[in-house]
Amino acid sequence: MSDRSAVEKLRREFDAAFARPHERDAVSFAELLLIRASDRPLALHAGELRSIVECPPVTPVPSGARGCLGVTSVRGVLVGVYSLAALVDDASGGSHRWLAIAGDGTLGFAFDELERYERVALDAIRRFPDSRPDAFARDVIEIAGESRAVVELAALVRTIAEPRAPKTEQES
Repeated sequence: MSDRSAVEKLRREFDAAFARPHERDAVSFAELLLIRASDRPLALHAGELRSIVECPPVTPVPSGARGCLGVTSVRGVLVGVYSLAALVDDASGGSHRWLAIAGDGTLGFAFDELERYERVALDAIRRFPDSRPDAFARDVIEIAGESRAVVELAALVRTIAEPRAPKTEQES
């Protein structure tokens, strides 16, 4: 399947989810986008995304921030680009072919492969037994026999956007 047809299929599935009548059964659902970052299977909450775009060329900027790749322009908006693999796993590399735009639209998280949209029962999402409270992927879901960390983009956005206090002489 070509990338264009995969994106079109994903768009149709996503739009169809909103076209269906609201279900009022006892089961609540999560809408997830299944992706890969540096070959690691991950899931993103669709509701935390502003958009998904093919990653435009990124201009590197001097930064000590973990995972910062640089900046790019998406639809005329300057977007800070971060490697999702580096933020979640401290992994490096990958093609960074796709960009998940989140928050106010000025932050993007680059990843390698866009797989599909999946609607799952909320009770299928489990907490990692050893998750740290500051982790960006504290939940896990198993889909088609493969475990995927569920990345909390809102937590990533808050962490990147929060102002840092300047270091004192004692901390330097």
